[in-house]
Amino acid sequence: MDAELRFTEEVDYIIQEEFEDNIQLFPFEVVADIIRQIEINFKDLPQKDFVLQKSCGVSMVSEEGAYYFLIQYMKTKEDTNILIDIEDVDSDTFLDYILLKKNFIYGEDIKEKSS
Repeated sequence: MDAELRFTEEVDYIIQEEFEDNIQLFPFEVVADIIRQIEINFKDLPQKDFVLQKSCGVSMVSEEGAYYFLIQYMKTKEDTNILIDIEDVDSDTFLDYILLKKNFIYGEDIKEKSS
């Protein structure tokens, strides 16, 4: 399993091959939106040393409609951030994750958060 270190302004990520392969299955504009959401939301996700965690999100930028996604990640106290996998999910799964409070902030809330 290959991993590649990527850098952004705020957070370093290790991106697993499965994540990289699967995110390419989404349309380009959705990928850009998902990456933006990860960058904005990731710092607020819980840190649990080497515990696989999941969060759900939705992208509304495509003319085809909403794209619901689920990311698997690990986030440690030493600021090691590993994006393990991403998959397309249905709206029911997304709503389940909202009830569990394991969803990305989106829409007007994300504009406030990124300011």
